[in-house]
Amino acid sequence: MRFIHSADWQLGMTRHFLAGEAQPRYTAARRDAVAGLALYAHCTPEADEPSVTYAVVNSSATEERTVAPAAGDARVYLLGSDALDSKAISLNGKVLVAAEDGTVPELAGTPARGPVTVPPASVAFVVEPTDAAACA
Repeated sequence: MRFIHSADWQLGMTRHFLAGEAQPRYTAARRDAVAGLALYAHCTPEADEPSVTYAVVNSSATEERTVAPAAGDARVYLLGSDALDSKAISLNGKVLVAAEDGTVPELAGTPARGPVTVPPASVAFVVEPTDAAACA
């Protein structure tokens, strides 16, 4: 994943060089770009190889969001449904159905190379390899 540094002092300096109405337009465009998207990261527990799992939450009801794994290759677990109040949820486009005894079905991710698109009102878990010592 690529994280965009957005400390307030940095944004303020960039805005400072814009004139008149360009400053509020810049601020609004920046807010709109990140609105509806939350990203959480954690070392993948019990992984065979060191990896990081990102939970990408797209809470926008209308806009898809795209994230780019830093490593280029990743495994994606995309959860979605037809509606926010739906009783069915799909994993990578396939509706999940529990077995008669309540056993959860296999949760298999799909390989991804390059950017990952997260549809409106969905969550993607993106797992990518890392050489971060903290995840070893």
